[in-house]
Amino acid sequence: MSDKVYGRKIIRMPEGKITDIPDVTKGFLVLLIFFLAGLVIGSIVTGLIVHRMDRKAVEKEKTTISISASEEAEMKPYGSTPGLVNEEGKTFDWSSGEELGFKTLDIPLDEDLQQFTYCLAYCYNIDYSLMLAVMEKESGYEPGLISQTHDYGLMQINRCNHKWLSETLDIDNFLDPKQNIRAGMYIFSELFEKYGDDPSKVLMAYNMGEGNAQVFWKQGITSTDYTKKVFENQKKIKERMGMNDEN
Repeated sequence: MSDKVYGRKIIRMPEGKITDIPDVTKGFLVLLIFFLAGLVIGSIVTGLIVHRMDRKAVEKEKTTISISASEEAEMKPYGSTPGLVNEEGKTFDWSSGEELGFKTLDIPLDEDLQQFTYCLAYCYNIDYSLMLAVMEKESGYEPGLISQTHDYGLMQINRCNHKWLSETLDIDNFLDPKQNIRAGMYIFSELFEKYGDDPSKVLMAYNMGEGNAQVFWKQGITSTDYTKKVFENQKKIKERMGMNDEN
């Protein structure tokens, strides 16, 4: 008794069993399986190699740079170059900014914290007056302030950012003024690397988060009451520093 299925003849044996698949077909299936397995393994290996190469490229770009206090203390506004970190991969913590031209300002922020901010701004190549303007707007220079939306300290670091900042910068107290300033300026250094051509965008991203800010940017909105107030504060601070808008 015989049947045809898809053009192949199936021979029924007396015991009622069907004969095995022909050897030629077996060989073809084995080759097909090995071919497909090779494709899968090859794709995985290629993906791992590409991923490793991408990681090396990123690590190379983030190679830490050390600088000395004797270098020229010229600050380019708005973080026009990537932020600098020390040889251990942490932000600078200079004890004195005198060699960099630091001068105490008549603002409600301790001289020690002004100097720390100044040195850190120099390290990150971010405008010092802008960072003070942000503190004035965010907290009115109150280091112990916690807002109803869970923003902490001088630069009002939101609680949603505490975990990754703690892991990145070894921060254990966001109400400690220096740790808070370090965290806030680290965020700014990252944002300036992305949006450095538009400081207003940087401020919006810092204030409301990049995701929310992008919603406004898509509508052509790149300025808010927040950014306007910060720039207004910055102008007054520059006047105290004896600087004009071109400096």
